[in-house]
Amino acid sequence: MKVRPHSTARSNAGVRPCAAAGPSLRGALLALSAWAIVLAASICDAAPVLREGFEGPETSLQPAGGDAQHAVLTHARVREAPHDGHACEKIQINAGNGSSAYYRYAIQPAAVIRELSPTVWVRADRPGIAWMARVVLPRSTDPRTGEALTTLLHGAVYQRVGQWERLGFGDLTRLVERQVPGLHSELGVRIDIREAYVSELVLNVYGGPGVTTVWADDLEIGGLVDPSPSSGADGAIASPFTQASTARPQTPAREVRFQGDALWVDGQPLLPRIVQYNGESLPALRELGFNAIQVNRLPSDALLSAARAHGMWIICPPPPAEALTHEAIDPRFEPVLAWDLGSGISRRELEDVHRSASELRRADRELKRPLVASPEAELLEYSRELDALITGRRTLGTTLELSDYANWLKERRYLALPGTRYWCRIPTQLDPRLENQWAALSGQSRAAVAAGHGQMDVLVSLALSLGCRGLLFESHTPLDAPDPVTQRRAQALRLINLRLELIEPWIIGGSLVTWVSSSDASISGAVLETERARLLIPMHWQQGAQFELGHPPSRELSFVVPGIPETNDAYELSPSGMRRLNRTRVAGGMHIRLDDYSSGTVVLMTQDPLVIERLSREADRLAETAARVQRDLIIREVATVEQTLERLAQSGISISDSTAGLAAAKAAISGSEVPAAIDAPQRAYRQLRQAAGALSRARRGAWERVQQLVESPVSNPLAVHFETLPEAVELHSRLVGSPRGSNLLSGGDMEMSDVRQIQQLGWQHVQYELEGVQAGAQLSPEGAYSGRYCLRLEARASDPEASSQLLPTPPVWVVSAPVDVAAGQIVRIHGWVRIDQPIEGSVDGLMIFDSLGGQMLSQRIGRTSGWQEFTLYRAADRDDSVTVTFAMTGRGEANIDAVSIEPVLQSAGAGMQPASRSLGISRLPLVR
Repeated sequence: MKVRPHSTARSNAGVRPCAAAGPSLRGALLALSAWAIVLAASICDAAPVLREGFEGPETSLQPAGGDAQHAVLTHARVREAPHDGHACEKIQINAGNGSSAYYRYAIQPAAVIRELSPTVWVRADRPGIAWMARVVLPRSTDPRTGEALTTLLHGAVYQRVGQWERLGFGDLTRLVERQVPGLHSELGVRIDIREAYVSELVLNVYGGPGVTTVWADDLEIGGLVDPSPSSGADGAIASPFTQASTARPQTPAREVRFQGDALWVDGQPLLPRIVQYNGESLPALRELGFNAIQVNRLPSDALLSAARAHGMWIICPPPPAEALTHEAIDPRFEPVLAWDLGSGISRRELEDVHRSASELRRADRELKRPLVASPEAELLEYSRELDALITGRRTLGTTLELSDYANWLKERRYLALPGTRYWCRIPTQLDPRLENQWAALSGQSRAAVAAGHGQMDVLVSLALSLGCRGLLFESHTPLDAPDPVTQRRAQALRLINLRLELIEPWIIGGSLVTWVSSSDASISGAVLETERARLLIPMHWQQGAQFELGHPPSRELSFVVPGIPETNDAYELSPSGMRRLNRTRVAGGMHIRLDDYSSGTVVLMTQDPLVIERLSREADRLAETAARVQRDLIIREVATVEQTLERLAQSGISISDSTAGLAAAKAAISGSEVPAAIDAPQRAYRQLRQAAGALSRARRGAWERVQQLVESPVSNPLAVHFETLPEAVELHSRLVGSPRGSNLLSGGDMEMSDVRQIQQLGWQHVQYELEGVQAGAQLSPEGAYSGRYCLRLEARASDPEASSQLLPTPPVWVVSAPVDVAAGQIVRIHGWVRIDQPIEGSVDGLMIFDSLGGQMLSQRIGRTSGWQEFTLYRAADRDDSVTVTFAMTGRGEANIDAVSIEPVLQSAGAGMQPASRSLGISRLPLVR
């Protein structure tokens, strides 16, 4: 191992070069310093540590530019409360807008190894001072300069204003690996990270516009090793895709591995765009933009051959244990990208997954394909076993707001090991159980309903912004079926995949730096960053967007994005091309105005001509396809909206605003028929986006009108989706004023003094043991809604320090006694809830759901003002029994009382007859 001093180092004894000394004295001191370091290393048998104490009169940090214009007010060695010794280095600047003002500390080349640990102590009057390292990749060439490629690694960021704080890095080898996907995607060249070395350390002293003062002291560098190959340093970075393959001759040479969060295959970054497989033609799925399929069983030889022929990857369960007895996997499974160890797994499956993971890693030791799974609980334990976790939950058509879903996704990261990789599920259809309720309530079977294009766009953007580096699109019917609903869904997914192809550099190599608000309160944006550019992804959070997304009332939208250099330009980026945007400097950052916002809009901010040229060329390649797919999708959507609005009008619902939106959409479609020209696809795409916005407003307006008739969308399941609104109105008209049968639920009045008494009637009390949580259920005599008692669910933190922890699963729930129902029977589930304080530790609050509709149709209540009523109408599609579940998903207290299950009507398929002839229910007039 070669150990080298550098020109400003001092030994542990405090020996350092003095600027005032003559050349010979400085040389002697340097030699003594180097000797002391080597001697200390040999005595301690540890990596050497070089130290800079900032004690002499001359400064050591040198200006190194940055994108923020700034004036240097002070740069000197001072004796102002140093961290150690007698002096430290002070830098004071007055800066404008931007994100960086760099000061460098040059060192001799130091190999990037796990043991390399540069640190510095910093004190400042503002947060945000950043510690960085300039890394040189000698085996990769920067296409802009022809020189060795360099990149900046981001270390810790200063937070403790007014106090000394030590800034360092984590594992530098992993930080370099995380940079590779972004560099590859932005520059379009292969990146070889072998022999990477640090050439200088950088302190970004920019704290925002205005004056920032920074003090630096006690810089230390441990683990210095020469970067030459002959050094043979343990832990040095080796390129994963330039080494020779060790695969058997009959297996094609390939390697699958993670670099940071990104998946790489044969030296190329891959964003897995996976779709659940339902027997479709693989070329058809490839045409839609997918590069992988998920199957729930071991793929057949025919499917493996087809995947190999058409360049599709497969995510699938592993071969059975008996097939791994020879500790090798058959080469015919070469198209498998990752082994899927299960969905919905929890504590019970943990031991089996551990065993399977061990067997697979031993058997697949040549290709080393990742192990993935979709656990519902025990994320910490599963993150130790797996290479990536697949997360996500159904939110479309539910009472879970998209903003709450965003918080749920963020929370999942805190339940697993730090650094856990995530892929995310994206629904493309509503839950089949919801469709079953539609059919049972209306008496009409109908084809599966697709999720809205805009809704899927938001869910994709959200997943990517929060660091998910793979997408699994859920689908339970084939995507190549000829019906109009399927064709709309397929075209929407094609558009989403076109956008993903375009912004892939930020997905694979970017990181979230901030969220910014906009001129519309319902829209905010995530800012993703790579070294050379930033990407702003707006997302629409309108309340109820999980039912119908809608569209902002104004097409104009503006953002103020902090930390953008003054030299950057802003571009609207879409599959139809790039368009420069108006941007101005304002207090707080760059003001960007979008004059035609629509779902899927993204904004690029950069000054790098190579990035601009590459993305412009890619957008031009996609433009014609994007315009054609968008037009086909909008035309199909217009037909659906027109038909639904006509049916609503026949039901007496006022929909004038929605009709106007439909007319505007038709006009925009006509305007998209532009003459052939260079910019024809771009102009057509913009016109079609206007049509999409008008249709979104039409759908949302009709949905909001119908919501005035119902207590909540899930109380009448036909009201959760635009296309079933006519059936929702029909059902509502029959329910209003209808006599109800007797309450069939035993114990729903809660008039007992002990939970054991209600359990004897068939009720169930279930608790899930969670560390640090005390939970239970009781019949309480305090504050009942009616009578003497109410049911109380309670979950408390047993340790006050754990009171802010997230709960991975509900700690307590109660299930009612079953009530028998006949096929076609509609029942009214009703009760009262009081929650005086917000439920914490979960976005779901108290969940109320029944066995007919399932959790998909849960009513979620986080807090009430006094006693709050809830009502659920459900229908049985066969002779069955119905129960009601009350699940406390977080910490808090919920009171429940006067719960009933009453027969109301027979479904329309049975003529909508009364549940009992003695009730005398008659057909009601249509509601206006």
